[in-house]
Amino acid sequence: MGVRRYEEEAVRTAQVQFGVDGVFDLDRVSAFVSGYRSVMLVDVTALVDGARRLWWKRMTDF
Repeated sequence: MGVRRYEEEAVRTAQVQFGVDGVFDLDRVSAFVSGYRSVMLVDVTALVDGARRLWWKRMTDF
């Protein structure tokens, strides 16, 4: 067990909650990220890095 990076976890949560069959509800993703960033100080570049890390994990996981 370990603590994950907040950015990667935020991206994963958005993917699970707002992605259906590979299509994302971008309005909801945007609202989620805005709300998340209002509570946690997260830089946009850190969110992009979290998305890339999650993508890489998904591509190499199988």
